[in-house]
Amino acid sequence: MSAAPSSLALPRHNAAVTEAPWLRRLLIAIALVFLSSFLLLPLLL
Repeated sequence: MSAAPSSLALPRHNAAVTEAPWLRRLLIAIALVFLSSFLLLPLLL
């Protein structure tokens, strides 16, 4: 979870993310796909 400290250190970037909710949803979707792929990879192999 290295994204939390960076967002706290950059309030301007945090404001830009809140202005674009679709970007936040896209980042969350990418993170979910990343985690699900890591969890499903041992099952597929």
